[in-house]
Order: sequence, then C-alpha cells, then structure tokens
Amino acid sequence: MERARWKAFWIDPWRDLLAALAPGPCALCEGPLGRRAVAGVCPRCWAELARLAPPPGERRPSVCTPFRYEGPVVTLHRRLKFAGDLALVRPLARRMAAALRAARHTGADLVVAVPPDPLRLPPRRFAARRLARAVARELGLPFDRTALRKRRPTGPQTRLTRRARMARMTGLFRARPGRVTGRRVLLVDDVVTTGATLDEARRALLAAGATAVLAVALARTPAPGRDRGAASAGRRGATGTEPIDRGEQVPDAERLGQHVAQALAPQGRDARIVR
Repeated sequence: MERARWKAFWIDPWRDLLAALAPGPCALCEGPLGRRAVAGVCPRCWAELARLAPPPGERRPSVCTPFRYEGPVVTLHRRLKFAGDLALVRPLARRMAAALRAARHTGADLVVAVPPDPLRLPPRRFAARRLARAVARELGLPFDRTALRKRRPTGPQTRLTRRARMARMTGLFRARPGRVTGRRVLLVDDVVTTGATLDEARRALLAAGATAVLAVALARTPAPGRDRGAASAGRRGATGTEPIDRGEQVPDAERLGQHVAQALAPQGRDARIVR
C-alpha cells in the first residue's frame, strides 16, 4: 500500500506532465494523437469504438452495455482496471450514460456500484466504483457507495462457468434498507460475463426494498457460439435493455470473457436518465 501511495504521489504526476508535453502515439492504433485526443486515444479510434456496440441478438434485456468485450475495448478496460488510468473514467462513463439514454431508461433515484472484493488492491479494486460515480455525475443522480456491501471475498472467477459463479455468489451481497427502500436503483459494473454478479446484487437490492433495479456495464462478453460475422451485422445499433423490476428473472447470459476490458469515448454530456 505504501508503495502504491508513493507511486501516486511522486511518479504519476511527472508521467502525466511528460505525456502532455511530448504525447506518444495513440494507445490503440499507434498513430499520432492529435490535439483532440482523449486519455491517450485518438479521435478516430474513439469513433471506431461505436462499431463494437452489441448487435440486437446479443443484447440482454436486463443489462445495458455500450460495447462488446473484444478488441480495443479490452485494451482500454485493462488500462483502467489494471493500470489505474483514471483519464479514461469520464469518457467511458459518458458512453455508458449515452447507452442508457438511447435505451430510454429514465427516472432512477440512486446509483450504486457492484462492491469491490476486499482482497483486491487498487486500482483493480475500484474500477466499478469509479465508473459508477462518474455515471452518476453524467446523469445528475446521487451516488451511494455504502448502499450495497459484499459479505465475503470471492477470488478470481474468470474461468468459472455460470453455474459455478452462481453457487459462489449466493448470499454474497447485503443491501442497506435505509438506503434503497422505495427507490429505483441504477447498478453499475465494469464487464458482464455470465451475469451472476449482477443477478445476485439485484436480488439483495430488491430484498432490501428497492422498487426496481437497472444494470449498466461498460462491456459484455459475446454470447457463446455466436460468430463474428453475425455480430458485425448489428454493430451500428444503439444499445437497449429493460429495467429489472421485482420478480423478473435475469436470463442466462454470456459465459466468461477473455480478460478484463473496457472502453468508451467522449460524448456530449446530457443529464437525467434511468428509470
């Protein structure tokens, strides 16, 4: 922990200053950044990310996501989650907010993040929380970091099946009734794989009295068995989903992805959304 604090205090500011004075190539295409680059990514690559929107056949009715978890999205997600590149938080949150607006989800009262695993250290530990706070700011909604708690550590899950994940997730979360009773909650995570984590978090929020839960994530892993050709046919569509209301079952989702990933690009800042 001391080493991480020392790095954040002494090394990161100098690295950022050097990057501003002598910008390197785009982190995705390795081409020149240009003056309109955001978070080390050129405008062209940010625009290209729109092609990674999940096609209609891959969208889950219970989770809103602007991207499929592949290609440059994986690269950007790793930069955020494992390298702690905080410059990516705001542009990614803007894309998540835009996906929610496109899906016409409005009216949420509160934004809550999927709680971090207590055994994981920053920056990996706080990716979902940082995104949730930024999404709340984009939407003009309050963010509550204490409304949902994780009862125990879960450890690595990237190689688990959905059934194994569900077994590990049972009873994992506890929501605070005083924070969520009678409220419509927007639940935020970074990447959706099997959907087991969001499903169990949703159960806890509804059990504590939330009237509805809508989930949003940066990206979701492609559905198993779907070929890339079919996926590319729907890349240009907007992302859409339905809010998770009390009693609705979350359908079987995707399997696990490859590794962690994420991406999003800057977009005009709009306010209210969610329902």
